[in-house]
Amino acid sequence: WSGLFERFIHIFCWKKDNNSPITVKKQLKAIIASENPNKPYSDSTLSNLLKQKGIKISRRTVAKYREEIGIKSTYNRKIYNE
Repeated sequence: WSGLFERFIHIFCWKKDNNSPITVKKQLKAIIASENPNKPYSDSTLSNLLKQKGIKISRRTVAKYREEIGIKSTYNRKIYNE
């Protein structure tokens, strides 16, 4: 029965556009790595940028994934020039 369960998950739950959490987190890391450190992207902006790449994801999910991969919030990523 365990093999049947794995097949069910694979067939019915796996998205064909490869928007797995791992892939989305990699995309998120890449976008944040390329942002301007003086004006980091908000979670809402990150969500919109991912949508432009064909990954439909909510702001809340962006925040969740960002925290899971150890990336700080917009406020804490911003570099202030004195």
